Amino acid sequence: MQLPAYLQNSNLPDFTDRLGANLGTRAQPYVSIEGDRLTLVDTNGDTEPVLTVDKQTGDPYLDCVIIDTCDHESKIYYGREYDPKAVSFSPPKCWSDNGVAPSVNCSEPQAKSCQPDPEGGPMGNGRGCYWAVWGSGRAREGSKTVPPACGKYQKLALLIPGDDIQFLLRVPPNSLAPLAEYNSKFKGHSFTMRDVMTRISINNKTLAFKGLDFITEELAKQRNEVLLAKKTDALVGRGDKPRVLAVAVQSTGDQSPLALSALPAHIASSPASVETASPLSAQPAVTSGPVPATTTTAPSTGRRRGRPPKEAAPAAETAPVAPFRQPAEGGQAPNGMAPAVAPNQQLENAIKSVFG
Repeated sequence: MQLPAYLQNSNLPDFTDRLGANLGTRAQPYVSIEGDRLTLVDTNGDTEPVLTVDKQTGDPYLDCVIIDTCDHESKIYYGREYDPKAVSFSPPKCWSDNGVAPSVNCSEPQAKSCQPDPEGGPMGNGRGCYWAVWGSGRAREGSKTVPPACGKYQKLALLIPGDDIQFLLRVPPNSLAPLAEYNSKFKGHSFTMRDVMTRISINNKTLAFKGLDFITEELAKQRNEVLLAKKTDALVGRGDKPRVLAVAVQSTGDQSPLALSALPAHIASSPASVETASPLSAQPAVTSGPVPATTTTAPSTGRRRGRPPKEAAPAAETAPVAPFRQPAEGGQAPNGMAPAVAPNQQLENAIKSVFG
């Protein structure tokens, strides 16, 4: 477009970048765990409660595919008391997804570095952050230990059957141990967490993770398209830059290709060019509330496909047996077909270690 002559060559500095840094991008779709419930929140703030509940335990759950994670643990400092009665949530004062220092996009950086420093941040002249030190948080009644005021979280990107967009789940500090235990079950196997359907449940504000079965061919195709298009980069905070640009940012992400031998065909055909073979970093590190904005490209905000009405979980949760069902007595397969080839016992044991 040709500007009028009187608007050309004004030599005035552009403030677009500064305004963008102050305003951030649109909120990312995320899964809230407020009120010990699971709720989907889209970019407009509209909510959709997850209605599936395990009748045996009474715990709400969400079946999804964990397809990506931040390359570093995320750190968030709100700088105010949590108000459960608040009708809206303000963004955190300081946060980081780069593993080094406060993000270039945070509104009130508290220190030059995220390293714990009793003399750092607002309490002194140190280079590190006071709010990352144990004891900097407010002590709760009866608590013998006081955690840091700046919480550590691990961001996960979720693919939910029936949705065209991806959701962020910030695993809170009290759920990092269950996540680490779940992640360890995949080590040494020819499949990864992004190859299976995961059930995420919540009880007393703590998340639990359980593998159910391999994902379907349709979900595998959707997952591949999402990852190849890097649609989850902004969601998990990949590419976040430290405010102190002189500090080098080193990625700890696993860049090896997917190892998908001896798997169902639709999973084994996953493109080898997909990066970050393991959807979790070596040190899983959050909770509900607003999602800090990033300056990377926002994920797809296409119209969500209508999902079928939520139904309560079966009265008793049973461990899946497909696709490794044994032939029935008498040499016949369970469905009456000819006996199948005996399953690979090693692979079956690996599946049981995850799905069991």
